Amino acid sequence: MYKEGFGNIPNKDKVRNMLDEAFKKSPGEWIIHSHIIGKTSEKIARELGLDPEIAYAVGCLHDLGKGYGYRDMAHMMEGYRILRFEAYFYPARIALGHGFVTGEISSYHGKRNVSKRDEDFIIAYLKKREIDEYEKLIILLNNLIKGRYLGLDEREALRNIAKTPEREERLKILKGWQDDLEAKLENPIKTYLPRPRSYKFPYNLLRNEK
Repeated sequence: MYKEGFGNIPNKDKVRNMLDEAFKKSPGEWIIHSHIIGKTSEKIARELGLDPEIAYAVGCLHDLGKGYGYRDMAHMMEGYRILRFEAYFYPARIALGHGFVTGEISSYHGKRNVSKRDEDFIIAYLKKREIDEYEKLIILLNNLIKGRYLGLDEREALRNIAKTPEREERLKILKGWQDDLEAKLENPIKTYLPRPRSYKFPYNLLRNEK
């Protein structure tokens, strides 16, 4: 479907199809995380007056690269490539940028397991990026939620990364975003998460894998 100012955005059927196909290639908990981010983004967007269809699509597909076996920085680059190939340019942008809180590549916590060419591309992209409300929402939720709501501090602790001034600044920015968002919402962010239902997508996929 076409959205003015955002271009082609996959509808829910297409999003599910893309997640299904990716899960077949690389089954894992990543699909639960992606589903939760998508559904939570959709609910929050509706309350904020944003487009819930855009929020759902970019939320569900931000980690698409993980469904093709890629991890760390490589999963963002791969997700970007897959979505651009499908002509979903805005979701591709979110897939590429969701791991970077600031305009510096060093704001990413994982391994830089990409080629020098890809790294240079990401650096150039971040320099000109302007984070909009959808991207900010996905970045924030990605740092609050894993397979369930954790919160910024617990999510950061699980990464087991040494505290540095840069990491502290990153966390400060995210806390500011959270405060700003929750000031606009009727309830705390964690209340917008969907209930897990083992018999429904995508929980049934993991159950069938066991």
